[in-house]
Amino acid sequence: MFSFSDQEKKKMRIVGISGGDLQSTDSLNRYALQLTKKACTNVLFVPTASDDAEGYIEKIEKYYDGLGSRVDVLYLCDHPDSETVISEKINWADLIYVGGGDTESMLARWKKQGVDRKLLEACAAGKVLTGISAGLICWFACGFSDSDYFKDPEHWDYKLIEGLGLFPLMVCPHYDEEGRNRFDDMLTEANTGMDGLALENDTAVVIENGCIRVMKADERKHAFYFRCCGGRYEKKLVDMTECQVYTMKTIQLTRAGLEDAEQIHEMQQRAFDELYQKYQDHETSPAKEPIEKIIAKLNHTATYFYLIHADGEIVGAIRVVDKKDFCTPKRISPLFILPEYWSKGFGQMAIEEVEKIHGSTNWKLDTVLQEKKNCYLYEKMGYHQTGEMEVINERLTLVYYEK
Repeated sequence: MFSFSDQEKKKMRIVGISGGDLQSTDSLNRYALQLTKKACTNVLFVPTASDDAEGYIEKIEKYYDGLGSRVDVLYLCDHPDSETVISEKINWADLIYVGGGDTESMLARWKKQGVDRKLLEACAAGKVLTGISAGLICWFACGFSDSDYFKDPEHWDYKLIEGLGLFPLMVCPHYDEEGRNRFDDMLTEANTGMDGLALENDTAVVIENGCIRVMKADERKHAFYFRCCGGRYEKKLVDMTECQVYTMKTIQLTRAGLEDAEQIHEMQQRAFDELYQKYQDHETSPAKEPIEKIIAKLNHTATYFYLIHADGEIVGAIRVVDKKDFCTPKRISPLFILPEYWSKGFGQMAIEEVEKIHGSTNWKLDTVLQEKKNCYLYEKMGYHQTGEMEVINERLTLVYYEK
């Protein structure tokens, strides 16, 4: 997987088309051209997924020539371009169109020839990426693919394949075609914890300014968003008439050390002050925890204290107690987000990240019973109440969860 900063991702412009033909997706193709802000656009066609099929190349050349664009082709199959020529063609292009076909084989060729990185770096530098089917799947974490059909048309099945991981979503093109609704079940079976997006033909994912939205060339077509909630998925029709936007928030965790104790102490006070004012739990509130106790936690051999980063800022912290003995439950205590970053999903993402690091099962945590939003968050992520509760005062009760 490749890593790009949030600022680089905000520069990226991608129009990933689910399916259709050049005529039915004409408005989507024209929108991608508009993003280049060029009167005469240099279009580079990448037909790797179709094994550099000549007929496909001719159709693309004729179509974009009719739109007043200059067209070149990046050859990577039987007679591949040299590394120098590959770089020259990508540098020349304003818009790069990735054709449909065998996504899995395409990505393998890209990786072998270093084209995957070159394309992503070009996108981060401001070039527009577009394409169809394989040209949609490739940019995401994984996609629902018919790649095995191209290897054995008589004996094949749909499968999830790994993409370049630029955005943490599982995607399904051609969702209105027979058999594609199996994507719903495969999301759950894969158990990745990622959200999903399924698009019918003649619709497209548009990525601009770090956000994802859906466009359509045919008013009758639909797209569906699958939000992962505690291992289950909530399926929702995307309201494209309102250009509904999904902001691709991302976080990173970095291991905190003793040098971060003072900052953690200050952030913890700010994050928990509202709850302290509400419940007046003088002895147990993290807002009143002395810095010496935080230092002791950082020194503890089983403590993993992480700073939570988003948009170039530290937005909170999460502490994990993990003895690494596979028997003792791991524990989250505490998790906090600074008030100015509340309601952005960072708490959930932080839990998802530590579960990737420390494992997704055998966890314990506690929260305030009276804070229903906190309880809802943990429950939708698969935690359930143990039945144990602790009354702190007449206002506040701690409730214990496990997973």
